[in-house]
Amino acid sequence: MVGSSSLYEKDRYSVKLLLQHGADVDTRCYSRGWTGVHKAANSSSVEIFKVLLEYNHLLDVPAARQEAFAPLRLATRACVLEMSNILIDRANPNSLITRRHHTLHLAAAGGWVDGLDLLLDRGASINAQDARLRETPLHKAARNLEMATIKILCARGTNTELRNIDGLTYESVLGCAQRNPKDWHVEPKLASFVVFIKA
Repeated sequence: MVGSSSLYEKDRYSVKLLLQHGADVDTRCYSRGWTGVHKAANSSSVEIFKVLLEYNHLLDVPAARQEAFAPLRLATRACVLEMSNILIDRANPNSLITRRHHTLHLAAAGGWVDGLDLLLDRGASINAQDARLRETPLHKAARNLEMATIKILCARGTNTELRNIDGLTYESVLGCAQRNPKDWHVEPKLASFVVFIKA
């Protein structure tokens, strides 16, 4: 991958120098299958992202070993509006990601209002249901008590009557989350439950 250590350190100068001397802008790292854009999106490095754009980097490329890790997903997960705004023009906002979620699920679970508006304005499906729990972005916002996100989704016309796999509407999920926030919370960067096993 183009200057992997330079990308880690957000060293714009070294990345540009490598590209000027013929480094392949679309090279993938072996371990994850990520390209430079994946790395820049994951580390919120807008400056390196802009350097890669100068060299016509492919922008809607899933990671080779982790198909769910497209650059738009990583930029949304990191809440980087400038990068997401560029990527959304070249990426499908409705493409499925980890655990069969959509990018809008991430923005809703994380309460990222600017990203939510951007994705909806560019055609993201407001009522998309994930494959595991059949939850919409509204359900994810309710789980994490993201009231501003709930208000926006309702104002933008989400179907408030859709039910998840357990037959719960977002209002039922919200009530449960208000009573027991830790039990209902989902990890915002995954829009899903995370289980940590202690050794």
